[in-house]
Amino acid sequence: MKQLCIFSVLIFFTQFLSAQTANSIDNLLKTVELSYGQALIFTIEAAEQNAGQEAKADFSGKLKDELEKDGRFQQKNTAPVTLGSLSFLLMKAFDLKGGIFYSLFPGDRYAYRELVSKNIITGRTDPSQTVSGETFLYMLGQISLHLEN
Repeated sequence: MKQLCIFSVLIFFTQFLSAQTANSIDNLLKTVELSYGQALIFTIEAAEQNAGQEAKADFSGKLKDELEKDGRFQQKNTAPVTLGSLSFLLMKAFDLKGGIFYSLFPGDRYAYRELVSKNIITGRTDPSQTVSGETFLYMLGQISLHLEN
């Protein structure tokens, strides 16, 4: 059942990852610990596809500037990404609105809580746990479903 769910999310989500090759998605699915750099590349490409033609030109530059303010680019790109920092990256990249605490204190903690409340992150999780490639693609699929509603 889990494989069927992942397969359907991948089929649905490939429209947003048109620039990605099947080989790179396969490699991502095999990844046990996703690095921050891998997450950043896939997130920017998926968010640019979602943003539309008029917003694509300067999207990655704006996202990079916002993340640099928070010190995200100071990390090594090979460091494993945690669920909390991935949540913050996804909230910024897809311009998801959060509640009062996220609005006042944007960061990993409240971004994680927002994605849990939106059912993008499910199950027993912790913001400090590392993320697999499979979980990352599932989250991207859930975000795309959330944006359609």
